[in-house]
Amino acid sequence: MQKTRGAGVILALLPFFVSAQQSPTPGLANQIGELEADRSWLRVTGQMDIEAVLMRPHVGENSRGIGIAEAIVDVAGDFSQGISAQLQLLAEDTDIGAPENLPGAEDFRLEVATLTYTPATAPCYATAGRDFLPFGRFHTNLVSDPLTLELGETIEFSWNVGYSWNGWSFSAFGFNGDDDGKGGLAGYGAAFGYSNEGERTGIELNLAYTSDLGYSENLLAHLATTGAQWEATPGWTASAMLRTGRASLILEYLGSLEHFEPQVLEFAGRGARPTSWMVEAAYGFTLSGRDATAAVGYQVTGQSLALQLPNRRWLAALRVHLADPVAVAIELARDRDYAERVGGSGADFTLVTAQFSLFF
Repeated sequence: MQKTRGAGVILALLPFFVSAQQSPTPGLANQIGELEADRSWLRVTGQMDIEAVLMRPHVGENSRGIGIAEAIVDVAGDFSQGISAQLQLLAEDTDIGAPENLPGAEDFRLEVATLTYTPATAPCYATAGRDFLPFGRFHTNLVSDPLTLELGETIEFSWNVGYSWNGWSFSAFGFNGDDDGKGGLAGYGAAFGYSNEGERTGIELNLAYTSDLGYSENLLAHLATTGAQWEATPGWTASAMLRTGRASLILEYLGSLEHFEPQVLEFAGRGARPTSWMVEAAYGFTLSGRDATAAVGYQVTGQSLALQLPNRRWLAALRVHLADPVAVAIELARDRDYAERVGGSGADFTLVTAQFSLFF
């Protein structure tokens, strides 16, 4: 997301507007300067994605739709003594184009609300609040979220402390569940990474562990429908992002280290051990004088049928930045369901998405 220019433009033009009406007095000039100074600590960014979707199942009628897939407003402020805060509001619709309305597909929520302390004398930090856990990187140049994110993205009230030095980073976190009734510390984990960005090449490596993968958003939604109580089931993830020139390669794996109990998450008559991995290649180029990116990806899940995730997904996308705050993209995705012998349909499903994005 790019930094907002709206407030800055208004403040910048205000003195010219006043001077066109009358000569500004010293008092008015001082008030304008104070207003600019008061707002210098505040940053507002955002993004809105409008999508047109065509769904083509293996059997049955095609369906289509258009709507606002996601709208995000992020407010961040820097205070004295190394203290900062962040609030992020999200509105989303995850069933655009679906033949039937899915319960919970439309949502509006406060997604992030954190306070962070960063001392001036050491490269470390401490964060507390509702936030994404540092479990999984989920980088992509495609339109759709990767299946690794669908399996592992976790948002909870958490405590996170970290340290970084010379490209190396380490963080440790603990979290409690919003509605699990357990109280206190529900889980913990750690993340380790290395990043080195040069003019022509770049590399980013990450490794993370969580004591309970059951708190990921998708798994929590599934467990809410079953009402089952689950034992802590650890998970881990590893990712790599490599760049050379305009080409980049992304690799990521995420999965459970143990099987869930069958009454909690079942696959083929046994307790499931859900996993997912993906590989994506992208290339940046100039198209009619505008920056563009072409990307292809292949994604796989294992034992995730109960989570309504596909077994295989092939993707190809093209994104073009029309102007500084505006981009358009088109993506072709083809899913394959799990085989009939394990309870799936084995059918293919095609999804075409056109996206218009506005950043501010």
